[in-house]
Amino acid sequence: MPYLALRPAVRLLLALIITILLFATVARAEGKWPMTVKDAAGREVTIPAAPKAILLGSGFNLVALSLIHPKPVSLLAGWSGDMKGDLAILANWQADTEPGQRAIDYLTSTGVPVIVVDFNSDPLKSTADMMRLLGRVLERDDQAEAFARFYEDKLALIRSRVAAKPEPRPTVLMDAFPKPDRCCWAYGVGGLGEFLTIAGGRNIAEGTLPRPGGTVSAEAVIAANPDVYIATSSPGGVYSGFSIGPGVARDEAEQTLAAAVKVPVLSGIVAVESGRVHGIWNFFNAIPLNIVAAEAFAHWLRPDIFADLDPEKSLAEINERFAAVPFEGTYTVSLGADTPR
Repeated sequence: MPYLALRPAVRLLLALIITILLFATVARAEGKWPMTVKDAAGREVTIPAAPKAILLGSGFNLVALSLIHPKPVSLLAGWSGDMKGDLAILANWQADTEPGQRAIDYLTSTGVPVIVVDFNSDPLKSTADMMRLLGRVLERDDQAEAFARFYEDKLALIRSRVAAKPEPRPTVLMDAFPKPDRCCWAYGVGGLGEFLTIAGGRNIAEGTLPRPGGTVSAEAVIAANPDVYIATSSPGGVYSGFSIGPGVARDEAEQTLAAAVKVPVLSGIVAVESGRVHGIWNFFNAIPLNIVAAEAFAHWLRPDIFADLDPEKSLAEINERFAAVPFEGTYTVSLGADTPR
């Protein structure tokens, strides 16, 4: 659910699509090529020449490229029907599937090196390193290093403050794509859920659900009675009545979030009664902008030590310093008084 809220057949189709294919130029840059790198799966991959054009199958990793390249779209060569070239980049959630493994086997058998990147299964450990990896293969080392250090500095600040004052640790439910007719798909302690823990919260799914998360019953939510409720969703309420993300106005995000927590199972929990209700764009879980989510969680969960953190300000800084195209819309929202505005 948190990765792709799509029908199983569509998810399978997407898993068969190569996320990004980069075609190398004939000429090799002196001193760098061929280049051998280690990817997120621990595989050593040799790239024969500098990648210059991209064949894109899924948009998530274009976000990462846009943070280190001023014109990422200029690199696009087409779509995944053209399968010949010198480099393929897969997201880890694709590479971990059987169709993904078949794609890797096929590409490598035809002489196409394959790199796996990970921005979701272990984001705290891998995000900065994945940016450095992409910077290296795209010859954008300085830009990638600048973003990686920006990311690491913000993460270190969150860790240090929580370490200095670990209590209180409010309980929290992060509910993916809330719907009025069912409850609830809760994020676990992996992926984006890791940021709840480092931000000083106690995820009610910890110890009861698999690492990625899973379905919890209404009874379990009521029994846990979380102090903080966070909903995740996407623009337009396609998979949920709650609408948030690129192109979404703040009023729309606020109104749809308010409607989402009026259902009986949520309306009586302490988080809703006390006004600690928040929402965030779900697909922070698949891109290096997850640091914005980390700051939002810290501000919401521990306002006593993170009152000065402003995820909207951080996103504005990312737009100014790194993004080839600005990220516009509403990415975080709250029904309480502690929303960074």
